[in-house]
Amino acid sequence: AKVRFTLTQLQLAIKGEVVMSSELQETLQSIFDASVPWHWENTLTGDEFSWRLPSLGLWFTSLLNRDDQIRKWLNTGRPMSFWFSGFFNPAGL
Repeated sequence: AKVRFTLTQLQLAIKGEVVMSSELQETLQSIFDASVPWHWENTLTGDEFSWRLPSLGLWFTSLLNRDDQIRKWLNTGRPMSFWFSGFFNPAGL
């Protein structure tokens, strides 16, 4: 929801329909640099919310893969077994 909302607001700001906030400016600069915007990876308090990947393309691909996996589980049910350690971020330990 955060990614979609930010991108929608960014489009409106580029059109001049809403004010370009500092968060939107930082997001635009990050996208231009092909890096993941800070606000997409962290909570408001600065805690890491998301996995870290070196580029926006890899991060977005991972986001789509995770979304696809969760949707499959919702539609067809949880699998009988799964790779449990895949749910952990080794860099976060």
